[in-house]
Amino acid sequence: MMAVNSQKGFTLVELMIGMAISLIIMAGAVYVFVNITQVSLYEIRSARAMDQARDVMQLMARDIRRAGYQGHQARRDDPDGVNVHDLDQTSLNLIPGMENVATHSYIQVLESNSCVLYSYNLDDSWEEGAQDVINDDEFFGFKLESGALKTLIDANRDNPGDEFGCTTGRWESLTHEDVFDVTNLTFT
Repeated sequence: MMAVNSQKGFTLVELMIGMAISLIIMAGAVYVFVNITQVSLYEIRSARAMDQARDVMQLMARDIRRAGYQGHQARRDDPDGVNVHDLDQTSLNLIPGMENVATHSYIQVLESNSCVLYSYNLDDSWEEGAQDVINDDEFFGFKLESGALKTLIDANRDNPGDEFGCTTGRWESLTHEDVFDVTNLTFT
């Protein structure tokens, strides 16, 4: 009687076909994983840019709304005093150094409407009989420069008559160029 080989297994050709099919499936999985990662990264960056844009716009709107604020102490000590918001703003000269600007007020829009300068009583300081409650360190601004929104950190006004403008002082970026680039900004 002859011995019959009863061992079963895969041939070399079957193993090669199985490996090829496995590699194709793994390549597809890697392709899907890479695309999902790229889409997720794009969505994260987009959300980050939207958050930063919203935060910057809220900061700008909240701070600009303060333009002309005289302070509670000034109103309490002089209730019959002049409220600049009740007057014709064109007759005022309340930002020293801006005498050459056509409209004098606590807020000015300059340089093709891409820069706004303003002042308000930040620390609620006021001396009775003072001409103006705005101190030299209470000048602020926002501008668009080289694709970034910037805020005025220090007006660098050593003397009360020094110019206060969009090209003077120390400005700090509010937006980061790695997040988004601002192409247009208009103040009205």
